[in-house]
Amino acid sequence: MFDAIVIGAGPAGSVAARRLADDGWQVALLERSDDPGQDNVCGGMLSLPMVKRFGVFPDAVEKVMRSELHVLPWGVIENATVQCTVQRRVFDHLLAQRAVAAGAELMTRAQARAVRVVAPAQVEVEVQRRASSQSTILRGRGLILADGPRTLARSLGLGYRPRDGVVAFALAYELAWPGNGMDRCELYYGEGIARWGYAWVFPYRDVLSVGLGCILSELRGRSSLKRDLLDFIRHHPRASLMLSDKAVVRRRGGWIPLCAARRMVGPSTLVVGDAAGLAHPLIAAGIDNALESGDLAGRVMSEALTAGDLSAGFLTRFQYEWQRTPASRFMRVQNWIARIGQALSHLDRNMMAKVIQLALLGGTLTWPGKLQALGYPWFGTPRRQPVH
Repeated sequence: MFDAIVIGAGPAGSVAARRLADDGWQVALLERSDDPGQDNVCGGMLSLPMVKRFGVFPDAVEKVMRSELHVLPWGVIENATVQCTVQRRVFDHLLAQRAVAAGAELMTRAQARAVRVVAPAQVEVEVQRRASSQSTILRGRGLILADGPRTLARSLGLGYRPRDGVVAFALAYELAWPGNGMDRCELYYGEGIARWGYAWVFPYRDVLSVGLGCILSELRGRSSLKRDLLDFIRHHPRASLMLSDKAVVRRRGGWIPLCAARRMVGPSTLVVGDAAGLAHPLIAAGIDNALESGDLAGRVMSEALTAGDLSAGFLTRFQYEWQRTPASRFMRVQNWIARIGQALSHLDRNMMAKVIQLALLGGTLTWPGKLQALGYPWFGTPRRQPVH
């Protein structure tokens, strides 16, 4: 009998498990892969302060980013940034080991098949180990679901529920570039990339993460995302100069949630990270939110165990506190902008680039330039603020 069972040893799950174990609770951390992060699909970009906050700096860091380039149809904008790249199979492994060092029991090759809340402060998780055809039942007092967008939380009426427009699919390749000196990330927008989506180039020490993602409704209208990504690598006027001669060494694909779940809390149960839909609706970034939501869930679950009250009423403070974080407020603003932008993108295939320019990079343009961005290409090239 565990005090808490955490399903998913990604950033959210491992951070939650570590917080609980640090407080002295018996924690089971379940991971379906051979090792945490092994099968993850992600560009691997997050804020440097988050990496330092959770104790995996500098070991997990591949590259510290000095700037980010936004390649728009009307030009290139470069911003200073405080971000870094991580290899998820390294980053997730280190976070899980921090949880183990705190006292959590990590179970790899353990696929959670079903979850049940059978009584107050009594949950059951049906687990199948890869080496066995038999399922076993783990029992605990509390449950934290950090098992991604296809979460088992849906069987409890909780967590992220995919719908057209609020789910994206991304295809990511790793291209060999040993010892590269690239210290910036690059993001590409526009009609030639995706109607509502973008392509990215993120540098690691010896490879580049190159990907292309778009919302589900657009994916259905494309003949092959793989072909489109290869076309970007080989023929994009700017990116191909850097990418076309690099060998592809790894290929991955996966779903990304783009809308926060309405219900993240149930009796004895919390839902975090991608399982709660906590990726940003515009830029689809979710690692920072996974870390923050996992840490908060671990704290609230620990408080509930201490109080002997795992009711939904007590645990609701998790969702209440999350919704008051700057990250959650930023997500709500982005969600509103994304809904309008996606609708307008059927009329203007450059709408994603325009939304990014105006919502995230607006300070780089003069007011007439902002109007030109909205009217591009009919109103000419947007005018930028003078550089002092």
